[in-house]
Amino acid sequence: MMDFLEKKISAYVYLFYDDSDNFDKKTKNLDYYRILSKKLTPAVLDFISYLENNNDPTEEEIQFNSYEIAKKYLNKDEIRMFFSVLYILSLKQKEGPRFASMVKFMGVDRFLSSLKENLYSN
Repeated sequence: MMDFLEKKISAYVYLFYDDSDNFDKKTKNLDYYRILSKKLTPAVLDFISYLENNNDPTEEEIQFNSYEIAKKYLNKDEIRMFFSVLYILSLKQKEGPRFASMVKFMGVDRFLSSLKENLYSN
């Protein structure tokens, strides 16, 4: 299952960087996407677990914990990708409103449902 999720997230990473103005063409290779995806997958799963195990977290708690989870797995330059993947999986776009505000506005259950539906679908 982890391999499937890494491939799915890798596709989102590739789409993001392929469209990015800030992308360094020297790093545009599949190995880079695979390495980043191997780091992003556990971060995304950890964030899902955090939301599932915390009953009605506040906006501030979501914001703080999402950054803490991202920092646990990713370096400073990769954290933006973590949030972009979450936006893509939940809103089908790579950017959106302030992340925690969006989660609270959607509702944690609806956000998780959208995230999982897009993450686990073929």
